[in-house]
Amino acid sequence: AKPTMPSRVDNSLQLARSLPPGRLLAFVEQKARGLDHHEDEEEDHGPKLLQDCLDELGRRPTPADLTADADEKAPANTSLKGLLSGFSNPVSGRYLQEILKAS
Repeated sequence: AKPTMPSRVDNSLQLARSLPPGRLLAFVEQKARGLDHHEDEEEDHGPKLLQDCLDELGRRPTPADLTADADEKAPANTSLKGLLSGFSNPVSGRYLQEILKAS
């Protein structure tokens, strides 16, 4: 039997296409302010991480600042792109899950 090549699988998610840029930016700003955090939940470090990333950027983010390009090296887990586009980060992919639910 002739060996077959495994099919190519693209595991990347294109967040740039899941939410319009304005909604994605509004999502990030809302999360950074911690507006959806409830008192009875355990301490949530996600808003501080997001706000730290926004402060480091020093300006209002653009869509390119928020979405990871599948053809580039994966962003650092604690970077703005890394917090929004991955599952292996300090917020365990919560933002990515919420973005995908909102799309």
